[in-house]
Amino acid sequence: PVGTKDYTAEQYRGVQTPTLILYGDRDTRLAPQALQNLQHLPEHRVAVLSGAGHACYLDKPDDFHQALLGFLRQLK
Repeated sequence: PVGTKDYTAEQYRGVQTPTLILYGDRDTRLAPQALQNLQHLPEHRVAVLSGAGHACYLDKPDDFHQALLGFLRQLK
């Protein structure tokens, strides 16, 4: 999510790729700002991992993979 503030809402709306926004609920510094910007993506889904920090894939690897695989399965 670093650099998400470098783009406008209009630029985000032009992205046509389905996007999973995935972060830990203990990532209080970077996640809220990035989420605010990334919510402009037209085809996005948000998954928040409880008890995980910024490196949620390390803190909660099973939950991370479940969220990722669930997202990938719903793609057409």
